[in-house]
Amino acid sequence: MSEQAHHKPEQAKHHEQLVDHELQKRHHEAAVEKARRALAEHEATNKAELAREAAKHAQESRKHHKPEEAPKTHHDTLGVQQSMKNRAYKRELSKIQTKLPRSSRSFSKFIHNPTVETVSNIGAQTVARPSGLLGGSIFAFVGSLVLYVMTRQYGFTYNYLMMFLLFVAGFAIGALVELIGWQLFRKNRTSRS
Repeated sequence: MSEQAHHKPEQAKHHEQLVDHELQKRHHEAAVEKARRALAEHEATNKAELAREAAKHAQESRKHHKPEEAPKTHHDTLGVQQSMKNRAYKRELSKIQTKLPRSSRSFSKFIHNPTVETVSNIGAQTVARPSGLLGGSIFAFVGSLVLYVMTRQYGFTYNYLMMFLLFVAGFAIGALVELIGWQLFRKNRTSRS
């Protein structure tokens, strides 16, 4: 019997702890729920305040906006970007040139001189057309080969100027073919649109 009496206070103590734990859990859940509601109210209040401030700021900026000021155009931004590219190009070029040997450095400075670069770029866009070079090379090779066979066959001397003239003729034909192809491609592209 003494054991039964001894178990009852422990069970009562354990029961009190469980009840106490359940009570703490409910208080904690209630506090969390209360905090959630307060946070939601605070966010709603903050959103309303931010909306009022944004509207107020928009009205003030409309009042202070000067209509005679033109906004920056895309062209202005391109000019800034181009100047930044040029500065970066010059910086990188000078960094690389310092690592070159003296003779290569002086040749690099000559090649990358703005006037030489401009002439080179113009030549690359006009004279050094890939189709013209390809046409000129093929025409000069085939023409020279035919001319060489004919000189061996008929016994006259080979004229080296003919190779240069054949190259020029082939270049003109290649450039003409490119121009015609470009015109046809342009017409097809505009008719599709």
